[in-house]
Amino acid sequence: MTKESPTPHFKKFRGRYFFALGSLIFAVGVAATVFVAQKTDSLFRASLVDRAQTIAAGVNEDALKELSGTPADSSTHQYGDIKSALTSIRSVNKDSRFVYLMGFREGRLFFYADSEPPESRDYSAPGDFYADASAFKVTHARAGESFTESPYTDIWGTWISGYAPVFDHGTKTVLAIAGIDIGATFWREEVLYAAALPATITLFLLLLLALYYHLQKRERDFIDTLEIGSSRMRSLYEITTHGDMPLPEQFRAALALGSKTLGTALAVLSRIEREQFTVEYAVGLKEGDVFPLAETYCDITVKKGDVLSINEMKTDENHAHVCYEKFKLESYIGVPVNVFGKLHGTLAFLAPDPHRPAFTESDRDFVRLMGRWMSAMLERAQIDQMKSEFVSVASHQLRTPLTGIKWISELMQKGKAGGLTTQQKEFLDDIHGSNERMLRLVENLLNVSRIETGSKFEIVKASGDVVDIINSLAVDLVGLAHQHQVEIEKSTLPAKYVLPIDAEKMRQVFQNLLSNAVKYSKAGGTVIVTLAEKPETKTVLLTIKDTGLGIPEKQQSRMFEKFFRADNVQTAETDGTGLGLYIAKAIVEGHGGKIWFESEENKGTTFFVELPVN
Repeated sequence: MTKESPTPHFKKFRGRYFFALGSLIFAVGVAATVFVAQKTDSLFRASLVDRAQTIAAGVNEDALKELSGTPADSSTHQYGDIKSALTSIRSVNKDSRFVYLMGFREGRLFFYADSEPPESRDYSAPGDFYADASAFKVTHARAGESFTESPYTDIWGTWISGYAPVFDHGTKTVLAIAGIDIGATFWREEVLYAAALPATITLFLLLLLALYYHLQKRERDFIDTLEIGSSRMRSLYEITTHGDMPLPEQFRAALALGSKTLGTALAVLSRIEREQFTVEYAVGLKEGDVFPLAETYCDITVKKGDVLSINEMKTDENHAHVCYEKFKLESYIGVPVNVFGKLHGTLAFLAPDPHRPAFTESDRDFVRLMGRWMSAMLERAQIDQMKSEFVSVASHQLRTPLTGIKWISELMQKGKAGGLTTQQKEFLDDIHGSNERMLRLVENLLNVSRIETGSKFEIVKASGDVVDIINSLAVDLVGLAHQHQVEIEKSTLPAKYVLPIDAEKMRQVFQNLLSNAVKYSKAGGTVIVTLAEKPETKTVLLTIKDTGLGIPEKQQSRMFEKFFRADNVQTAETDGTGLGLYIAKAIVEGHGGKIWFESEENKGTTFFVELPVN
């Protein structure tokens, strides 16, 4: 499997750019090296020809004509003069090995004289034939041309030589051929030394390019790692801060995110109890499946106590593990998940294929972080569960004495306990009002507990008239509206609109929305209630619009959280628990509907409740 990573244009084609540039540098370097080598060879040969021509020009024509080209020449002073001149030339040209003068006889080349002393084993006596002379040499020498001969081998070694003719100035015929030999090794070294400069420059540029590519690759890989990490963190943050997403869905979304970014086919959050591995939440696996812990790679993870990553199990030290033998899962990365310091299970990502490229430290950090987040969320869920159970028990215990206080205070208000003074009646009204608020708070706390635990919070639908509910609430809120100098406008509502609803719970929703709209509207304002059918979605939309305080933009995302109240509302109205909208949202969604709002601070708020018709 391969994981996702950023693929910018430069990164995608970076290798091609550098290969093309490297190829260009190499091609130019080879061409330059070949050119310099050829140029050096050409200059070297031209130098040999120049020197051969200098030798030929220095030969005494008259002395040469006196020579017979036989051993008898060695006793003549003409031979001695020519040989002495050749020896001097040889001593001046330090890079040369032989300097000589040759003539023609019977279609062959023979030596008139050379630069070697007679006692040298390389000495050629006058009249000795040059047995190893090539046809090329003979042909060009007879033609009276100045030339060089490429490296060739004779009995004395391997040479590169320059030749020039000695002419009879009267008849313009060729009298002899002057030659100079330089060792082929010296010639090769000269050419190689000259070619070494462009070759070295080329190699240096290629090394610089390779180094630059390596540095660019490291920088790009580092940036990619940061981008991948940043992208993962953003995605995980979006999941963890999604207030409307239940915890199980958050876990599944996080597993899907990890599976996608790590490039694995399977992802699982497990629970481990009594050596049994249970799939709690998963991608690519069936939730609820149970396996022996020893048959899973999580067995190794638990023993390690930290992130475990395996790129290819076939080559890993754990290749004999029963999980590999049974399920053939090649790649794995996982981490233990602890809750309150005790092992809960493991978070793991797996695939049947080797992981290419190998898991990085960034991958391990990401899995470790996700595991810690899941640990924290599981701990929070346990705390919420205990808190809800406590609130439920406490609320039940409170409701009984509060109901008794309500019953007794109502009896006293009706005079069943005898006459009361005016001041006593006022005190009793205060007691009754405060008790009513406490009963509503207890009921709200119980509803929150039921919503969170999923117990006894059932939506029992029957035919209910939402218009009748709103009309009834408008009557109940007359006193509150009068107190805040606000009018409730509902003249556009139909006479009747029946929906399949839990009337008692929907009354609670609209009571909260209407009372909030009245309490937070400005004096002289109007609360407008409307109803509109939406045939395309088979729903009905009820709106409650006020001209009140509005909700600060920065706090709008938190309005459906329990116990949350906006700052401006707390300043204007101290009474409130912050539970009403939380409960209202649960009730509406329990009906298969939606609730949302639009608001602008200091201008007002409109709440929308959309309910299915069927």
